[in-house]
Amino acid sequence: MDDTIKQLIERNELDTAMHHALALPDTEAQTWLVRGRIHSRRGNMSEALSCYSRALHIDPACGEARALIEMASAIFDFRDPSLLNP
Repeated sequence: MDDTIKQLIERNELDTAMHHALALPDTEAQTWLVRGRIHSRRGNMSEALSCYSRALHIDPACGEARALIEMASAIFDFRDPSLLNP
């Protein structure tokens, strides 16, 4: 990941990080991983999952994309019955 974007994400400057991420080439898996991380940080797991899937489509051997898809899917699908109304 680009150091500038990484620092922006760490400082929670997500709009600026996304601005930089949108300038990266759409044809690289790393671009979609970065965009997915930004969406995840924003709490938008469906967009993050979409980005991670796009990264995996570009590079089917990308283990990081597979791991992030599993993580995002687990968060997206999480259900706690104790939180449901009776």
